[in-house]
Amino acid sequence: ICMSMGNNMAENILNTTTLIKNKIELEKTIEVMITEKKSEQMIVSIMPFLIIAIFLLTASDYIMMMYTSAAGKLVMSAAGLLFLIQKIISRKIVEIEV
Repeated sequence: ICMSMGNNMAENILNTTTLIKNKIELEKTIEVMITEKKSEQMIVSIMPFLIIAIFLLTASDYIMMMYTSAAGKLVMSAAGLLFLIQKIISRKIVEIEV
C-alpha cells in the first residue's frame, strides 16, 4: 500500500521509531527536571525552619522577640502566611503531567 502511494514502508517505520525515541527521551528529560524542581522546593520549604532553629540555639534573644512582642507576632504571622502561599504556588508549578 505504501509503495503504491509513493512512500517506502521501511522509511516510514524508521521515521516513526525515531519520533518515538525522541519523545521518550524528551519525557525522561522533563521528568528529571521536574524531580530536580521538587527537590529544590523541598529544600526551600525546610530552610525557614532551619534558620529559626539555628537562631533559637545560637541567639535565642533575637528570635524570642518575634514571639513575645505584638510587632514580632504580626511579622511572624505575615511570614507564615507568605510561606503557605509560596508552598501552594510552588506545588502548582511543579505538578506537571508529562
